[in-house]
Amino acid sequence: MNCTLDVLISYSNEDKATASKLLECLELNELVCWIAPRDIQPCKTWHNSIISSIQNANTYLVILSKRSIQRKEINEEIEKAISLKKYIIFFQVEKLELPYRLQTQQYLFTCIQGYDRPEEDVLSQLKNSLYLFRIKRDAGIFPPAREINEQADFLQNGKIDYLNRNFDRAYEYFIQAANAGSAEAFFYLGEICRKRECNQSILEKPIVFYKKAIDLKSAIGYWGLAELLDTKKETAKIAMQYYKQVSNAIAEKALDEDGYCCFLYSIMYKEGKGLDKDETLALWWLQRAIKFGYKLPEPSIKRSIITYGYRW
Repeated sequence: MNCTLDVLISYSNEDKATASKLLECLELNELVCWIAPRDIQPCKTWHNSIISSIQNANTYLVILSKRSIQRKEINEEIEKAISLKKYIIFFQVEKLELPYRLQTQQYLFTCIQGYDRPEEDVLSQLKNSLYLFRIKRDAGIFPPAREINEQADFLQNGKIDYLNRNFDRAYEYFIQAANAGSAEAFFYLGEICRKRECNQSILEKPIVFYKKAIDLKSAIGYWGLAELLDTKKETAKIAMQYYKQVSNAIAEKALDEDGYCCFLYSIMYKEGKGLDKDETLALWWLQRAIKFGYKLPEPSIKRSIITYGYRW
């Protein structure tokens, strides 16, 4: 069935203001939305109109609170959306756990924390969730029963493009992953900005992204700070401390076959950044970086590494 609605928004009266904000955000992004009472046809009741309209929507977005999740009407709507295999967004206006039955049934859903976060971050995650769902739906690649993890998907796509030196597209993916809360995405944004690898990065300060990664408990952010500090003699000692601090985090990701972190680890061995210099290990990690997808700037460099030995 071809649905004419992108999103149906359901809410309780106490959450009317939140519903209005979400509606405005989605319609500004040219999504076709249905919301009561605006779209209820004459002589039809509120609840029955929602139930019948769910069938005509790709996504059922329900605003949840501890009170609304107990309401019979809300639960009937959720069950209807599940039975019709709709994509469901649970927009939580306060901390709560989904009932066990909703955690175990087979359907596609996303939970969005709409409280204790900047409004722009919340709205950005909402838009990203719908964007990712449409990509997966159109490609027919989403599984029948799991929560969509837009953070992981955007991050993975960004890393693939970054390894292939498609920096502009990687930047866009990392921005979306960062908006969804990915610390690693903030690290990669810092790298792109520090190296000026795409047009958008020219206006950004890499230190902002690195510090955000660290704030989100990602030790790998210290690599970026070390690289920035290592450019000046007066801060070189501090940089070395950061290199030592980040070496384990980079090693862990390198061992997990992360191509870019393999490349960073090879640099650490080659230049003695936090590790003892070792040309043999530097070459070995560089070859692994290539094996796991990292593309060096020039094909000739790759050939010289593999064929003739260690040449940078």
